[in-house]
Amino acid sequence: MCFAPEIETMPSVVRTVGISTDDNINANIVMLTATFNRDISDKAPSIYVPIYIKSLGNEADDVFASNLLPKPSEFDYVGGTYKDFVSARAKIITTFVTDLCDGKG
Repeated sequence: MCFAPEIETMPSVVRTVGISTDDNINANIVMLTATFNRDISDKAPSIYVPIYIKSLGNEADDVFASNLLPKPSEFDYVGGTYKDFVSARAKIITTFVTDLCDGKG
């Protein structure tokens, strides 16, 4: 997980939908392979996430949860907005960090 204080560049899809650099925050950062990043770079999440979920099958919720992402069974990756995603993920990250600070996990 990368917790950078600021992002120098923004993914092109984020620029396309008019999200400012102030909105491209830590909750939108996920470690990806270079190949996967190239494959999705100009696509909206509503396009590539359902394909990825399908390819993961029954493991999708576990894989997403292990990356501190909202589980596909609990979040609408097709209809949800960027702000919906950031809000859902921020709650997951906050819980994770709080648990670590409290000696859990």
